[in-house]
Amino acid sequence: MALLSKEEGDGIVLECQLKDYYPNKVTVQWFSDNQPLTAKNNKELQNTDKAEKSFTYISQISIGTQYEDKRYTCKATHETKEIKEEYSLCKLKSVLKPSIEVKRARLEEILKENKVKFSCTVKAPHTTTVSWLANGVRKVGTISKEQPNIIVNNLTLTTSEWMNLKIEPIACIVKHPCFPEERAEIPAGDTEKDPVVVIRRPFQKSAQSGSALLECVVKDLSSGDVCIKFQANNADISGFICTDCAPSENTWSLTTPFTIPSDYQKKRNTFTCTVYRPFKQWKSQPTGNIFDDPTIELVVVPSVGQSSSEPQKLLCSGEGFDPKIKWISKSMEKQSTALDVTMMENGRVKVYSEISVPQTEWNQEVTYTCQIVDGQSMKPTQNKSINICGVIAPSSQKAAVYLLGPSQNHVRSGAALYLTCLVVGQSVKHFSIQWKVNGTVHKPNVNEQNPTDHANGTQSKKSILEVLNQQWNAYALFSCEVKHLCSTVTQQQNISKTREPKQPIVSILRPSDSDLSGPQNTNLLCFITGFFPSDISVEWQLNGTKLDESHFTNSPVVAHTSGGFSMHSALILPASQWKEGVYSCIVSHESCQVPITATLENLYASVIPSAPSVELLQSASRLVCLVYGFSPSAINITWLLGTTEVSAQNDTNPAKGPDGKFSIRSYLQIQPASWAPGEVYSCRITHATGTQSHNISKSAMFEEAIFMNENKPESITQDTVEEAWNMACAFLTLFLLSLLYGCTVTLVKVKPE
Repeated sequence: MALLSKEEGDGIVLECQLKDYYPNKVTVQWFSDNQPLTAKNNKELQNTDKAEKSFTYISQISIGTQYEDKRYTCKATHETKEIKEEYSLCKLKSVLKPSIEVKRARLEEILKENKVKFSCTVKAPHTTTVSWLANGVRKVGTISKEQPNIIVNNLTLTTSEWMNLKIEPIACIVKHPCFPEERAEIPAGDTEKDPVVVIRRPFQKSAQSGSALLECVVKDLSSGDVCIKFQANNADISGFICTDCAPSENTWSLTTPFTIPSDYQKKRNTFTCTVYRPFKQWKSQPTGNIFDDPTIELVVVPSVGQSSSEPQKLLCSGEGFDPKIKWISKSMEKQSTALDVTMMENGRVKVYSEISVPQTEWNQEVTYTCQIVDGQSMKPTQNKSINICGVIAPSSQKAAVYLLGPSQNHVRSGAALYLTCLVVGQSVKHFSIQWKVNGTVHKPNVNEQNPTDHANGTQSKKSILEVLNQQWNAYALFSCEVKHLCSTVTQQQNISKTREPKQPIVSILRPSDSDLSGPQNTNLLCFITGFFPSDISVEWQLNGTKLDESHFTNSPVVAHTSGGFSMHSALILPASQWKEGVYSCIVSHESCQVPITATLENLYASVIPSAPSVELLQSASRLVCLVYGFSPSAINITWLLGTTEVSAQNDTNPAKGPDGKFSIRSYLQIQPASWAPGEVYSCRITHATGTQSHNISKSAMFEEAIFMNENKPESITQDTVEEAWNMACAFLTLFLLSLLYGCTVTLVKVKPE
């Protein structure tokens, strides 16, 4: 069997040929997808060119030329044998798999027209059908044919419809009877991460040229087209600036420049850029007010560690669109050093400039001005000026001023006298000192010393004025006037010889025994009170020898509301060495011709160990143990009756005597009637120097025993005691006799009823 085909007109003729069969009984049937068809023409022929007899059978049907996914079958039955052949139009014309190209309109067109156009171009036979599938819904679109076997299907969606395609992609569906359904998709979902969007002024291009150029920088951007717009105060000032990037697995960055139109180069304008992608948009943070007026800062560079002769450095910084710095002093522009130019995050440029001012000019209050000129036109100039007074705090423009009179030794000697004006404060070199005598400026014989630094951060300087003894004794008024370079306030101190001085009261305060015997150094204090005027001199002597000033310290003089002054002097007593002797505090003051001296002896007597002396005394009802002359003060007294400790005692506190030694008394209450002869009371003393025990017994007492009367200083003999006892007994006997007599007389005189 052979199944042949040939074109005839607009159709196709299928011919089924059966050859070389015998006998000639054969049945031929046609089917189309198992449906029977009627043959157009059937012929049966006998073969004559062969020796054996055989037959040929030809059967024909006509079909259309359209592509259909149908199978035509020719079935022949000969005797018991059945054979068949199939025919397909797709196999006949060898239809190739279609090619599909799907495109979406560019993002710029979408943003402008507010609708989305899709295009599906298919290369396939003309019987191919093209449709769209969006969110599971089939859409037909508009079909056009540009060339034979090329089909173009266009689909237009609104922006809202497009935005709803975030779940499933949009697909172009291609169907043909000769091949399976094909599709091409455009992803609709947005799975990319958010990019980083920053707007900035490029430093190289903007800072140097002063141009109003911005850059929108987008980082971590996935492939695809992207559009950018620039805004001023959230209003668009540019059209879409679009770029397409070839598909890639990697992210990429995009930098888009934009020059700000002159109409928008105004104060209070901030700028942003917005990045557009399908389904999303991102806006940058706004710039600062880059066209606002320039700002300026002027500071003094600290000169810590520099010598006073080195120049003073000033640092000026300014912000603006394109700022430039100038230095001006005494109406003249000064040379300076440009340090740095920085493009700040807010889009403004910051510049720095430094200038060195000679110390001579700086200390003379010469003013330096930093001027900021912004490169952009119509921007006002900003100025800031500074001089030495601008950096000195008001509190530092005041100082403590002390005016010290002449020493009493110089006054007594009749030699030249010296007055000292002491200024204590911050940077005292900026203070001027002027002397006046009776209100008249006095310049000769003045010696002003250089400032002295102190550990607490302050400084001091002295101005010493030499005056004649005759001027001082004539009660001339001397004035020290102190004025700061930057202040109009004058601080003044006056001094003159006092007409009615007050004599000081001097006393020495001895330290405690614990301080004297402790491991640390202690002080012997000399208090000087009630003197006037305040000028005073204090020194120390030991056994008549003057001690060096390093051994003692004098406190400042303190004024009191009563009009007098007081102070104290502390003599250092080293713990490592005890020097016994006479300590003298000697005070010199103009109120007395001879120095006043306060002395202290036996300083260490109370801490130098000394054994106690003991006396044991008796009164009518108690015993007294008198202990004296001991040191240190710690001591313990115990009473014993025989070998038994007695607790009924009363001790006084140790008392220190003028010699520095201590004394103490211990009392023991006793009952004379219960004190048997031969019993011994003992007073036991325990001290750092050792233990002592003193005894007293009744049998050991003399006939004329002495008793201590607590109220009378004289003693009472034993005979006096016995006489008093006899008198008491006689009085008691007479009282009883008189009582008996009275009762008897009463009974006799009363008659019974």
